[in-house]
Amino acid sequence: ILGTAITYTPNQWLLVGTASYYHNFAPTPQKHQLLNYFVGDGHGLEAFAGYSFKFDRDYFTEIQPYIAADRLSLKSDQKDYDINQKFIGLFTQVSKNIKLYTEYTFVNAKDKSLKDMAYITVFYSF
Repeated sequence: ILGTAITYTPNQWLLVGTASYYHNFAPTPQKHQLLNYFVGDGHGLEAFAGYSFKFDRDYFTEIQPYIAADRLSLKSDQKDYDINQKFIGLFTQVSKNIKLYTEYTFVNAKDKSLKDMAYITVFYSF
């Protein structure tokens, strides 16, 4: 795996771009020896933009609406995997230890079983 990321944080903005290349990363559905199990290559791109609003409170210290997009393409000897996703979300710092992520993902993929998704994730830091 070879990858790079660029982050730019002017004031309360967070702007990120990434690019990755995967060599011998995608598994093959064919029965091969263990050394030849991963035979495909791929690449991925991602972009993220978020703006943080800070609050001087004991609870509810930060909120960050964001948008993001990514593309992942994996090519193996039998099957190709391509997916494009767009994200809209909201990060909330509830307290020093509790973070909440709410996100909706719009999916565009060759595999029609992949659908749009909504997530709510809670993090507690010890």
